[in-house]
Amino acid sequence: MYFLILKLVMINLLSENWHRIESKNFEIYIEGKWQVQSIQLELEKIYSLVKMNLSHFSPWMLREKTKVYIFKTYETYLKSEFKPPPWSKGLCFHKQRKIVVYYKNTLEELLSTIVHELSHLYYEDFFLRKMKSPPLWLNEGLAVYMESLYKGFESQWDKSLISVPDYKIINFSDFVKKDLKQLKSDEEIAFWYLQAFGMVKYLYYNFGKTAFYRFNMEILNNTNIEKSLWNIYRINSLETFEKKWFEWLYTIKKSQSFEFKPFKNIEFKNFN
Repeated sequence: MYFLILKLVMINLLSENWHRIESKNFEIYIEGKWQVQSIQLELEKIYSLVKMNLSHFSPWMLREKTKVYIFKTYETYLKSEFKPPPWSKGLCFHKQRKIVVYYKNTLEELLSTIVHELSHLYYEDFFLRKMKSPPLWLNEGLAVYMESLYKGFESQWDKSLISVPDYKIINFSDFVKKDLKQLKSDEEIAFWYLQAFGMVKYLYYNFGKTAFYRFNMEILNNTNIEKSLWNIYRINSLETFEKKWFEWLYTIKKSQSFEFKPFKNIEFKNFN
């Protein structure tokens, strides 16, 4: 029944004025007759980035094409058969190897969302092998880190990280258990995402992708966060992680002034 429903959804999508184009590693479905400029070229650039950083989490991406659905507007995205929550900027579907996004304002914003959703698609698949979900801070932090790599060092995330006030940082022991439902404003959510990005960047940038993969393997195999940190990074507690993180952050802070402005409509997921 599930696959019949999925097939009907696909037929409906393709019959409502959608057109399909392909690149080496993607099947791309675009709503309407409009064209997304250079979309095949840009998606292959994104693929090169995520392949280099995430293919060890999802080896299938080396063999199979990923499907990308691009709605023309937020309104048609919201009314679609996929029934996305109003706050979302995109969705990913693991069994079908696909993501669903919509065009908003600029090509740059669309591509950032695609990077974010592809990161979720490939990274979460690693945990789904054992019917699990990754820690939320790692999942979102990694997706934002991939966005920052795509945009380059001068991304908004990087600029914000080097100028975030210390008092906005939640102590790490509380942070890794934080439920986003507890956050009451766009600003709180934005700083949560910024901290998750900063924590993942510290681990990935300083110790490399192999260590990060091994860290996630520890977590997948039911090792708690602190023991996993010790086994892979020789960091003996979340308190020590926080101390080392601040020391690292202080070494890369710049003298330039940058006013952090909370992001709007940030995509996030709550795992039950």
